[in-house]
Amino acid sequence: MTDNSFESLVQRIKKERVFALPQSAANIMELAKNPENGPAEFAVPISADPGLASQILSFANSSYFGFRHKITTIQQALSLISIRAMRNFVIWNAVFAVLPNPKKGSSFQLKIILQDAVRRGTFCKLLAAHFPGIDPDEVFIAGLIQDISLPVLVNYFSNEYEKLFQNQNQTGKRLSTLETEYFGWHHGQIGAFLVDEWGINNGLTGAVEAHSNCKDINLSEPAANLSSAIVKLSSLLPSAIDTIWNEAEADAFLEIIHKITVKKFLNGKSALRVSDLFAAADAGTAELLGQVRTSTPVSSLIDMLQQYSNMISDSSTEP
Repeated sequence: MTDNSFESLVQRIKKERVFALPQSAANIMELAKNPENGPAEFAVPISADPGLASQILSFANSSYFGFRHKITTIQQALSLISIRAMRNFVIWNAVFAVLPNPKKGSSFQLKIILQDAVRRGTFCKLLAAHFPGIDPDEVFIAGLIQDISLPVLVNYFSNEYEKLFQNQNQTGKRLSTLETEYFGWHHGQIGAFLVDEWGINNGLTGAVEAHSNCKDINLSEPAANLSSAIVKLSSLLPSAIDTIWNEAEADAFLEIIHKITVKKFLNGKSALRVSDLFAAADAGTAELLGQVRTSTPVSSLIDMLQQYSNMISDSSTEP
């Protein structure tokens, strides 16, 4: 009998090193643990990897930063972009480079995971930037990697996940709920394990593990609670594979974001409009996906929001 327990799965991932990052990325992760390290220290492993150096220069010259003059050296790039922004770029670029493709015949699409990850990470960063005491770059990483374990899990359990995805489409249940019912664990737990394995250690491991548990959102201080709430909120965004935004998830999203923004914007500031946030997230997502030569989702967040609004409007006018 096959052992599909959480402990057995973790040992399998460790043994097969399916998520082993390139050495240059691992070196940068290690350097990032020490806040005393600066551009001079980071330039060494980056310059030793021509491919990575080229990617970082492309990233620094993108409209994501909007610098007026072209950046031509790694030292110049590191002096202008924050260490955390550079570290995040290295993390997500390295991680998605080692993700396994699904087995032949699987309905699972690796491109969708990449599109969803960048969309959710971008959304997290944009929303987090409105609140003092929260580091948008740290929240970006947590939002980005919440579903990162799915490609490996689909490869390991292709038949099981085909059934789970079908069940999800038919019932509207969250994937984590179906995983727990079937396996006794869910992909968020594996994602949290990977965060620890990579040594990211940004205090949001718990948010990655519980990202789909939107019923347990704590908006009280400290700031880590709000950071976790933002990551969980991002899990309710429509997937790039969706043609419509699940009404229950859209309702939950709008209720939670209202609570978050009302809590923080009652002190004389204007409220944050979801449409503005979605427009910015769509633009940021397109920019970052362009860095890894991946197309944008067919339906934008703005499209999904408008479609949901029309559906609600139509239902309210029915006799």
